[in-house]
Amino acid sequence: MKRHLFYKVATQCGSLQTRSMFGGTGIFQNNVMYALIREESIYLRSHPLVEPKLADLSCEKFKHIKKSTVATVNYYDITEVVVGQPDLAVELVNLAIKGAKLDDAAKRCKSNRRLRDLPNMQLTTERMIKKAGIDNVDMLLEKGASFAFARICDIYGRDVDMRLLWKLAGAVEGVHWELIQEPKKQELLQECKHYGFVSM
Repeated sequence: MKRHLFYKVATQCGSLQTRSMFGGTGIFQNNVMYALIREESIYLRSHPLVEPKLADLSCEKFKHIKKSTVATVNYYDITEVVVGQPDLAVELVNLAIKGAKLDDAAKRCKSNRRLRDLPNMQLTTERMIKKAGIDNVDMLLEKGASFAFARICDIYGRDVDMRLLWKLAGAVEGVHWELIQEPKKQELLQECKHYGFVSM
């Protein structure tokens, strides 16, 4: 029921696409994710355009619990708003979509992007990636996480921490590395085998 109510809200804000994400369903517009439905809860992507309103409504941030760790990401629970105040929900979703598209445009602007600025990345990681022959964000997005990890292993040896692969995947997808799900991990490992750089 809640999913149906959210789809009714979201379609008032334009077309939508869905994909399996983080153990739930990611909601996209023009390939930009702006919401997540998981376990009967609806989470909206934050942005300075919409965050003050989410704070005023006391919406809680989405927490992804995995084993002994908790990753808090920039999505807020708007389930009660969708159910009880659909008109307000439409306003929030429109702002979230606009903010998500602005973030995506900024991410794609070459002048604003450095490898170290991507999620999960830091200066030392950027140096490893560049030593592996991937000089910029565009090249990393084009080649993919598995290729980059395989090249790094080829240079630094097979004992590179496997978490680097998840971090690279998170950087490419724009998410915290602990949100990478097991099916995606297996897909990444198979890609590494394909490149022939990593012995699994």
